[in-house]
Amino acid sequence: MRKIFRPKLLLRGLIFCILALSVFQLTRLPQKSVLYLIKKVAKIQHNPTTEPRTKEKLIKMGVLKERPVQNSHIDDLTQTILNETHFVKPGDRNFFKKGCLESGTKNVTNSGKCICHVRWHGPNCTIPDSVFYSEKFSQYKDRIKLREKPRKVVYAFLFSAEDEMMEAHLYELSDIVNVFVVLESNYTFNGLQKPLRFLERLKRGNYSDMRPKIVHIFLDHYSKEAYVNSWIIERYAKDYIGKKGMAALQNLNSDDVFVVSDSDELVSREAMLFLKLHDGWPEPLDFRLRWSAFGFFYRNQRTLDIRAACTVDMLVRVYLNETSVLKSGVYTPDIASRLKQYYGAPVNHKQYEKGWVIGNASHTAGWHCSWCSTIDNAVIKLHSAGQADFPRWGNYPQKTKPSYIKNMVRSGKWFDEKSDLGVKTHSSKDADFAPRFILDNREKYRHLIEMVY
Repeated sequence: MRKIFRPKLLLRGLIFCILALSVFQLTRLPQKSVLYLIKKVAKIQHNPTTEPRTKEKLIKMGVLKERPVQNSHIDDLTQTILNETHFVKPGDRNFFKKGCLESGTKNVTNSGKCICHVRWHGPNCTIPDSVFYSEKFSQYKDRIKLREKPRKVVYAFLFSAEDEMMEAHLYELSDIVNVFVVLESNYTFNGLQKPLRFLERLKRGNYSDMRPKIVHIFLDHYSKEAYVNSWIIERYAKDYIGKKGMAALQNLNSDDVFVVSDSDELVSREAMLFLKLHDGWPEPLDFRLRWSAFGFFYRNQRTLDIRAACTVDMLVRVYLNETSVLKSGVYTPDIASRLKQYYGAPVNHKQYEKGWVIGNASHTAGWHCSWCSTIDNAVIKLHSAGQADFPRWGNYPQKTKPSYIKNMVRSGKWFDEKSDLGVKTHSSKDADFAPRFILDNREKYRHLIEMVY
């Protein structure tokens, strides 16, 4: 009898064998491992945009574990800082003189015409180069109008050990930003305990001149899932700063500005001042940043675009105060639905993801300065990085030695010993070299301005 070859039957048999083997292997796993796999599958089904989870719910589910501050006794001053609310004052700074932006104006003619400094444009000298030369400025310039009163500005960022960039945030933008929301945790993205350095400085009276503008947000818990995927805790931290930060602020208007960035990202004061003084710019907004590593004396030929700003109204109504969703720029059905309600008309995928980017390669709108710190703090950062931050150079003991990092910076190579850190440059040759605050305090920040190793 002739044998009939049946490929479908063979395929079914093969699939059955694979499934049987998979079930057999699953039954051999410890119970905790099986539960972990079930949780991971459940996580894939979960959409954090449509179903926001509170801290209490996550702890009840066993996803988060609340961890106390290292000191069992929380003194009164710490308690006050952690629980304070902030009334956001409009500010009394007058940025104009005779109808012209003071920082952007060279002189004013007898007829009242504003003669702008180099790098400033517009009838009132309020348009910086980063806006004027941005790709879509011509598309929006007719709708951009000077406001009668400046907006209030909220600037939020996460702090771990980036002392220099933290201070640059506070003092570079001190007269433009009305309140800084700074998130700090007693755990790194890798789940290691760490001191609350910024909180301790506030308690000692550091930054006393800026203290009325600072709101400290303490993240006191760590995700167990983050031990496997550290991006989970990074996303959670960004949402935490948005929700807790907004809950701590009073006297905000719907058209005030909310800006969020990573600790190594700083939007320029010129770009921030433009947002503060004008109506008509589209939202959300992206910024094109100058990219450096280990110091501003290296300039990468590439730039970095970050989505970082919107009005308070958009933050609340479209992003539900989840700043990770704002920064990601990801277009989802829920975002599409809320954008339609917000604008009163549909916003398609292309319109949302290809928004207005302030700045271009020659006229950047800020700085992305990776690893811009002392060598000791760079070592802390290596050990603090999450396991999902691949490749995780902190896993290579040789690369965590201060001597190795100094030699690496001196040679201009990255941790992989192949990639270049960038082209060497100097403050006298680069108009966007570094924030003005860094340059004005050259002795303190000399390790970021010139090669000292």
